[in-house]
Amino acid sequence: MDCIVLAGNRENYRSVAREDNKAFLKVGGRSILHIILEELRAVDRVDRVLVVGPKDRLQEEVGTHLVAAYPKPLLFYQQGRNLVENILGTVAASATGVTDRVVMVIPSDIPLITCEELNQFIDRCDMDAYDYVGGITSAHVLARYAPQADQPGVTMATFRLNSGSYRVSNLHLVRPAAVKRADYIRQTYALRYQKQLANIAKMWLVLLGLLWRVPTAPFYFLVAQGARHCEVWGYQRLAKYLSGFVTLSRAEGYISSILGTRFKVVETDFGGAAVDVDNEADYHTISRRFDEWRRMQRRRLT
Repeated sequence: MDCIVLAGNRENYRSVAREDNKAFLKVGGRSILHIILEELRAVDRVDRVLVVGPKDRLQEEVGTHLVAAYPKPLLFYQQGRNLVENILGTVAASATGVTDRVVMVIPSDIPLITCEELNQFIDRCDMDAYDYVGGITSAHVLARYAPQADQPGVTMATFRLNSGSYRVSNLHLVRPAAVKRADYIRQTYALRYQKQLANIAKMWLVLLGLLWRVPTAPFYFLVAQGARHCEVWGYQRLAKYLSGFVTLSRAEGYISSILGTRFKVVETDFGGAAVDVDNEADYHTISRRFDEWRRMQRRRLT
């Protein structure tokens, strides 16, 4: 299996700490890209690592020595205009002759990812039954990284379902040839910051444009947003009532219809993949507590 590491910095990209590419931010003395490559080294089912972004700078950052010493092929590709171009372009450029191959896709701004979480995610994905599996993490797990009385933390936005609150965890296993309408991935990725009212409105417009294919999807999205905001604003009883209509299976069905593929969600238990570097405050917090959180992750394994 190939793993595509998305290290591009084009469409809708957000700079952090004066760095226009988060893959090069330093955490614990190493770039986030180096941390991710080190964890991927220990994922046996990943046969090749394909890094896409500003190719020359990525190769300079990694260095010829690491590439030569890496235990599996480590290849670099020049980025395209957007997320979907980066994925599909890399798949095409690295073609192995298998037209329906499955690839793992991860971003380059998750310094707390571990090989154990990557392995757990792969173990739980049934790629015979599905063509696209996305990862989620529960709010209960993410609480390990939240602020404490005497320590800063990272508070991640979650979405409320009838079974609990979750966050998309940045892990994807996909058979690109089986996704008929991949451009919707690009659109939703561009609107991923759902704390912003403008992005919520734009997402609503995207869904309204899909009424003919999934007539109830916009109303489902509206109820889901209502449940999430009621939870944030402290109206827990109303949030619980609204979330009773928001089930994971229905969400999976809507996404399958929109993308034209067989979609499934898989939960992982570590949390590192969901803690991404979204802003400067989170970056400084992760940098400050990185070693401590790494020890916490290792303790949970034992």
